[in-house]
Amino acid sequence: QLLGELYDAAEERLRLGHMRQGRTQKVAAKKVRVAELLGERGHLVEEVGALLRDAYWIAEPEDIIASNLEQYAASRSGGEQLSVACAVDAVRGATRVSVIAADHPGLFYRMAGGIHLAGANIIDARIHTATNGYAFDNFLVQDQHGQPFREDAQMERIAKGIRDALLARTQLVPKL
Repeated sequence: QLLGELYDAAEERLRLGHMRQGRTQKVAAKKVRVAELLGERGHLVEEVGALLRDAYWIAEPEDIIASNLEQYAASRSGGEQLSVACAVDAVRGATRVSVIAADHPGLFYRMAGGIHLAGANIIDARIHTATNGYAFDNFLVQDQHGQPFREDAQMERIAKGIRDALLARTQLVPKL
């Protein structure tokens, strides 16, 4: 048990930095870089970014944070409760699927099921809940050959699969 606790503490420190030393500086530096990426929309770092905890800022790369902030702002200004965005991420060799939705029990299960039913394999998933109760979830997915989905129709199928699963338009259990 002691070894398990030491392992967990060491992993957290390596991944997130010591909670009393350096974490605040890492987050502040990342916010500056994200604001630079956003350019004229840099104000989103303070407006939307204030909803996100330090773990989000440390775990996610700057380009994904910038994209998430823009996605959240667009969905809220449009009055949408659910936003699904898919884009090829050549650097990571996958398709990035970002879902922003009100968090609730079973959310991850339904998103993962919708992705699976669309024919995609999840190779990475990062899930976060903002202080206002919205989930900011980012998945990297690939096709059965380990390649990103590149066609608009394929990405729309993934987005539709997630929407259908979250809105209970499809029964996941019989299909999985």
